[in-house]
Amino acid sequence: APQDLALSYNMQTQTLTVTITHKSFFTGTHYIKQVEIKKNNEPAGKNDYTSQLGKTTFVYTYQIPAAVNDILEVTASCNIQGKKTATLKVNAEKK
Repeated sequence: APQDLALSYNMQTQTLTVTITHKSFFTGTHYIKQVEIKKNNEPAGKNDYTSQLGKTTFVYTYQIPAAVNDILEVTASCNIQGKKTATLKVNAEKK
């Protein structure tokens, strides 16, 4: 299963950044197969993959329109077993 899942959101660009830590020496056979995104408990995106970008930590970005106080939930699933979920409450940008 993924060891860590970190989320950040940029209001200006409406971009969700997902940083995944999932150790794999064979990224084509053991990888994060799916990243599922929910906004306020409603499906907002599902992304399927056939390999992962790095052997330990890697980053995906997604264009997800969101407003202040929206709750974004991301679940990363390993193709062998296990998954990890993280949530983020969208905050106003600090000027």
